[in-house]
Amino acid sequence: MMHVDHSLRKIFDGSKPVACSRILIDYFPQSYEFNKLSALVQAAKFNDSNASERIVTKTDLIAIISKDVFYIDYDFISAQVTDVISKGLEIGFLEKSAESDDVYFKITTNPQRPDTLERHLITKWIKNKLEREFEKRKQEAIIDVRREYEKARKQRTLFDF
Repeated sequence: MMHVDHSLRKIFDGSKPVACSRILIDYFPQSYEFNKLSALVQAAKFNDSNASERIVTKTDLIAIISKDVFYIDYDFISAQVTDVISKGLEIGFLEKSAESDDVYFKITTNPQRPDTLERHLITKWIKNKLEREFEKRKQEAIIDVRREYEKARKQRTLFDF
């Protein structure tokens, strides 16, 4: 597609790069839970001792998150990293490694490409959300049924007639 302005068309013709001052930020403290978890995919790298295994280290997560939220202190970033890791463990995307002492965490799925890793993260996050919602509604239904049976079993008095 061509632009009407000839000078702009010459700039955008692809022969020389156009300078841009835009910075892409992926992580915000107010972001949705899944957006925060996507930092795990960015931090995923191959394990040096086992080439087929992908791992996430705390230092890589700190580097990724601190790059985006450079204006916040280290304690807050460390708390965010801890939160992201615990959420990754909760949904089953990460697992603790026996020999790592919480230095690195293994990714439970074995895809090689980042887009496939992200699809697995989405699947596990959605499954976890659905399971939590199911448990919540199941508990609410149990409470409703108990109330209903308590009303039915309640002994009537003479004033009820």
